[in-house]
Amino acid sequence: MQNPSSSRRNQLICDVFARLNYMERRGSGIEKIMEAYKNDKLKPQFEGNQHKFILTFYSRLYQNVLLNVPLSDTLNVPFKLNKTEKAILELIRENNQITHKEMAEILEITEKTAKRNTQNLRKKELIERIGSKKDGYWEISNT
Repeated sequence: MQNPSSSRRNQLICDVFARLNYMERRGSGIEKIMEAYKNDKLKPQFEGNQHKFILTFYSRLYQNVLLNVPLSDTLNVPFKLNKTEKAILELIRENNQITHKEMAEILEITEKTAKRNTQNLRKKELIERIGSKKDGYWEISNT
């Protein structure tokens, strides 16, 4: 559906939203969505008929990884990450076999600090260690 209609599908809900000032002029939401995604490769998909309306949004995190946008700029998590945690995520994305010693050298921190921050990222379920310390690798979750 390339040009979805902006007709009201549920008059009662529209009336309630209008009274609460949650609704602007009819059809402005579709324009805003398309404007927000104008530079994205994967555009929102509209489907529907007179009885239903389905809007599909594609993950911008996946798209940004494909475009090599820094992960720390796109990570959407319900908690704060410190500067070192963000930097470690970047290092892991660049080299998933990086060691704590290498992280420490690059970031000019102690190896103990690198380990503590990777433990924090593991507790937040943002990274996982696959395999052994010597032959394993880091995996970034799909958050």
